[in-house]
Amino acid sequence: MITMRVPHGFIRGRIALFAGVSVLVALQGVATISERSERWVGHWPNTSATVGWAALWGSCLIAAATAWTVAAPRRGRYEHLLATSSRTRLRVYAPGLVTVLCGGLAGYLADIAYVAIRTAPEAVSGHADILEMLPLPASALAAVGTGAVCGRFVPPLLAPVVAAVVPYIAYMWVVYTDVYTDNLFFQDLLPMDDTPRDYLTVPAELLVSKTILALAVGVALLAWTLAAGRTAYGSAVVAGFALAAMFTVAGARADLPSAYAAVCTDGPPRTCVDRAHEHLADEYRRLLTSGIARLDGVDLTDVTFVQSAELLPNSAKFAGRPVPAGSGFVVVPLAEHFTMPAHSIDERAFPAYLGTGLFFAPCVAATTDGSAPPPGQRTAVLLYHWWLTVNGLPTGGGNFPGEVATAAIVADDQKVAEGVARFTAMSGAERGQWFSQHKRDILTCGTAA
Repeated sequence: MITMRVPHGFIRGRIALFAGVSVLVALQGVATISERSERWVGHWPNTSATVGWAALWGSCLIAAATAWTVAAPRRGRYEHLLATSSRTRLRVYAPGLVTVLCGGLAGYLADIAYVAIRTAPEAVSGHADILEMLPLPASALAAVGTGAVCGRFVPPLLAPVVAAVVPYIAYMWVVYTDVYTDNLFFQDLLPMDDTPRDYLTVPAELLVSKTILALAVGVALLAWTLAAGRTAYGSAVVAGFALAAMFTVAGARADLPSAYAAVCTDGPPRTCVDRAHEHLADEYRRLLTSGIARLDGVDLTDVTFVQSAELLPNSAKFAGRPVPAGSGFVVVPLAEHFTMPAHSIDERAFPAYLGTGLFFAPCVAATTDGSAPPPGQRTAVLLYHWWLTVNGLPTGGGNFPGEVATAAIVADDQKVAEGVARFTAMSGAERGQWFSQHKRDILTCGTAA
């Protein structure tokens, strides 16, 4: 009986190849996804969609490793020996192809595990969506197919470089095509998706078609490389049908009506957020209560604080508790963090948003070029400047994008500066009485001063 022994060097080489590909793919995926952490950590729908970004550089690595492996016979100048042997191309290249593919899948699995571990402790909304994650592992097969073609037909020393560049060039071509045509169409062919899932969802048909397309393209390229004509032709047909199906739904995004619905709490203070941020309602109310306490007892029980102006019409349009009627509404955004975890309120920036909503939002037309503002706007400026000062916040306009720089106005307008000094010199009781007397003027940008 004749037995064949696999050389230890061959096994060690495959183990090294698998380990190298899996580690590199996992590390680049973690690095790429982490850069977008402010959007997905703690929010399952966005987490599920974000994993696709691991394919941006992962495809380049997998394609390069495949090309290096497939080009080995030509690089070692023994391809003619394989051509004259009884071994088929499948038997020659299958070990390397399978090793790289498994390494890529292992790396992507580590990336999925990473986002799951990061999100689970902070989970606030939704659940993991398997369909959103499927395009990522499917893209590994497409990358292997790309690398196999390059490894077979590109000069052996250049093959890994060309294979690594091809996925990125394809990505950039798709992105710029959509940019110059002003739509979101061709980007849906890619495994990554930059659409936030807070209020929108992607059709399941698109995700399934995207997965099938990547698998079919990968099989077709591999079959062509391995001279399996029928398989290549059949896979190309499947890819064509998947592409046609994608074109019917590409660019489509569906609203999540329940995410827009208003969720309101009784006061004081009365607050309303949309259902997409319902998990922040208690913290939102707590921060509002803490901030309002600085107004020295002014009565705001008849005022409703809302997350955004759009919440008012949406509360009537979608199911949910209607926004309660009152003497007025004050818009105070949630001031979400721009670092992980997502869907958490930035407690440092929140007072600035609250002050803007209370004092300055009614006067959105206030000038910031140093000219004298109208009386109501002048009062808004001095109140907001005082508010930022007592809360220990910068007055130069850096608390959030688009904030009015009150420091410049105070420096250029002596009347505003005098008003700030006079208001600051008041006792707590005097300020409380002043706020109570002029509450209506403050909320309507009246001539309180």
